Amino acid sequence: ALVTGASSGIGAAIARELAKLGFDLVLTARRRDALAAVAATCQGVKVEILATDLGKPDAAHALWAEATVGGPIDVLINNAGFGYFRRFDDVDWARDAELIQLNITSLVALARCFVDAHKTSNAPAHIVNIASTGAYQSVPNMALYAASKVFVRNFSEALHDEHRDTPLSVTCVCPGGTETAFH
Repeated sequence: ALVTGASSGIGAAIARELAKLGFDLVLTARRRDALAAVAATCQGVKVEILATDLGKPDAAHALWAEATVGGPIDVLINNAGFGYFRRFDDVDWARDAELIQLNITSLVALARCFVDAHKTSNAPAHIVNIASTGAYQSVPNMALYAASKVFVRNFSEALHDEHRDTPLSVTCVCPGGTETAFH
């Protein structure tokens, strides 16, 4: 299983649960030390950590290439993401571009790599995309974050429908308020 945003919060919790279920893991996030700490809590399975900034262009393709060197990925957890609480016009465009890259573009790129890798397989494969309850409403002072999560939800639902009756399942999780470093 490949888990993005695995250095803390929801991603770290998912990594620990997958380890309990016996999945070997590839964990990725920007902070290598935090990834190593999470990896140390994932007992009884093989854990590889890859420090990657998915907010950078083409990072997703490089990550996929590196993550699959040791074998196929059968579960993709697209969890990495960020937001901010400020008026849209108070944020620098470069930060907004990074949010779009991480929350949307890298998620789509990884999903595409995963789907392409499983096109001819009859083995079960699973994508889990993490959105937010923000995907169901406009959120003043978090306009771009909420819009990015609407994209994740709609994209996930479309992929789910496209792959109905195939071994590939696509799920979108929309957590509400959660105690993480996000806030």
